Amino acid sequence: MNRRFSKEFAYLASYNYSATHDDASDYDEHSLDPRNTRLDWSLSRQHQPHRVSFSGVFDLFESGWFKSTSLAPAFTWGSGRPLNTLLTTDAYRTGAYPISARPPGFPRNAAWMPRSVSLDARLMKTIKVKHERARLQFGIEAFNVFNHTNRLRVSAYYTTSFGGLIEAQNPRQVQLMAQLEY
Repeated sequence: MNRRFSKEFAYLASYNYSATHDDASDYDEHSLDPRNTRLDWSLSRQHQPHRVSFSGVFDLFESGWFKSTSLAPAFTWGSGRPLNTLLTTDAYRTGAYPISARPPGFPRNAAWMPRSVSLDARLMKTIKVKHERARLQFGIEAFNVFNHTNRLRVSAYYTTSFGGLIEAQNPRQVQLMAQLEY
């Protein structure tokens, strides 16, 4: 859904529903039984059933020094992705590296990672220069404003650390920006 109400307000909202299946999602994923890869047909690691996003541009003031100041937020929420539960050893002696052995009775990608949530925002002031032939823009940008821990990789090994954080996406970041358009 995309709508521009006036010069001061525009937004874009979207919802995605998807389903992705495969028998190996990446180079580091091998079949439990290389002679029968159909046993591994299941949800892909890239499967994310629900994703909601909203972004907009809002002109904040129409007069005064704050004229041509805009706020541009971008919000994204995504459901969790599948996680393949693995043993810590090559219990079936397939020789696969990285290890692909799952605990008995566990199908491929049966566990789930936590959801991801992110809010980014930009506050920007535009000044027209050189008889409006050029624009000087400066502002502040913030990424992951909520400072939510979005897990990128978690422990897939069926031990006491199962689901523990290995790698996270960037924490809150704030940066100043300036640009000249001519």
